[in-house]
Amino acid sequence: MTQTYGLTCISEILKKKDKSFSFKTLTKSRFIELEKRAEKLGEKTLSDRIIHNLKLTSTIIQHCRQNEISNYRLSSSLFPLITDKSLELNLATIKEANQILNLIKKIGETAKEHEVSLSFHPDQSNVLASERDDVVLRTVRELDFLAHILDLMGLPADYSNPINIHPSVSTKEPTEANLKAIVDRFYDGMVRCNDSVLKRLVIENEDKGCWNCMSLFIYFHQYMGHQHRHIMPLTYDNLHDECNPSVLNGNAVTMAQNVDAFAKTW
Repeated sequence: MTQTYGLTCISEILKKKDKSFSFKTLTKSRFIELEKRAEKLGEKTLSDRIIHNLKLTSTIIQHCRQNEISNYRLSSSLFPLITDKSLELNLATIKEANQILNLIKKIGETAKEHEVSLSFHPDQSNVLASERDDVVLRTVRELDFLAHILDLMGLPADYSNPINIHPSVSTKEPTEANLKAIVDRFYDGMVRCNDSVLKRLVIENEDKGCWNCMSLFIYFHQYMGHQHRHIMPLTYDNLHDECNPSVLNGNAVTMAQNVDAFAKTW
């Protein structure tokens, strides 16, 4: 198996060279405060920070190529506030929209030119298996947006540029019925996403709770494939596995066994 390396979000090497190599965010309260001013600076400030983040992303991809890093996980901080429904922001109509869209397209071109694959890993507040419909709707909105960004980059709608999430729902009674119920809710939430998400969505083992490698394989891969006819690829996290190991017939499942099992789900 060929060994490749990936980079998550930001390079500490770049940050040491220049402190400006950090992603910029904007809180909702600050945005509203700026919008209330006579100059209505909220949207302009937000656009400027998005432009900074996108330019930095292109720089990081070039840095990956120079250091023989072939995978880059895009930062979840690229587009602060854009998916907040209450603010009614739209990437296509926001200030400096043309420049923003051109920069997004350029990122895709740069990644393909340098043969660096891209992915997203939205945070664990995104819960497709939640019992609260508002949480599921917010998650669907976020996932649809991230898939749209990958589409705007000109990347194929497939697992070569995945959107990786966690189940983010556990149970104190990990019975077969309870675990299947979580998977069923996850699937019901997942199919509310657009097709561009469904062709990219993958799921990762967790560092605590019921979703260790073995239960993830049995329920999110095998059970979902049998019950819902959707073959879910699995992402292996070795640190999460160390914190939350799997045991089969009294023996710990090894890293090699987990890697082999997960690799075959793709």
